[in-house]
Amino acid sequence: MLVEGPRLFDTGPVVLVALYGAVWIALHASQGRGYTHTLFQSLALAENVVALLLRRRKPIGALAGILAVHTLVDLEPTTLLPVLLALLTVVTARERRAVATATVATVVVVVVVVVAMPYLHGDPVSFIGHSLSHLAAVAFAVTLGSYLRARQQIARLRDRAERLDRERELRAQQAVSDEG
Repeated sequence: MLVEGPRLFDTGPVVLVALYGAVWIALHASQGRGYTHTLFQSLALAENVVALLLRRRKPIGALAGILAVHTLVDLEPTTLLPVLLALLTVVTARERRAVATATVATVVVVVVVVVAMPYLHGDPVSFIGHSLSHLAAVAFAVTLGSYLRARQQIARLRDRAERLDRERELRAQQAVSDEG
């Protein structure tokens, strides 16, 4: 049986995030700080998956939790995609003020993680190359979310117009039958 409609849109990306994260953690388990590091990575992935599954109910809370994990865990390969998906959900589900706040918070966290973490680890920092790609991903998530939200609003307006047309026709028919 195929899963259709909104349910597929809600769970499909989460399954992909979970699979990608699990594979990434498994492939990189021998590197780093051993079992404890892998355990924390797995816990971070689990938190992201749970937050993404609950993102329709509490989109801003889900984004806040995912941003916190993104900042604390320093596991960008498995946390950036959940950040973008949660931001996309906020853009499609909330009003402009909340969207602007969420976007600014996401940009700040992404830039801090991309710029500050390499300094903490002693790695080379490439602000232009690395940061711009992440900021472009955030901009894409906001743009796609705005587009999807506009499509939803247009569909609702069309449905409302069709209902009003049917109601007007029904009233016209009733007026004719009342006269006759």
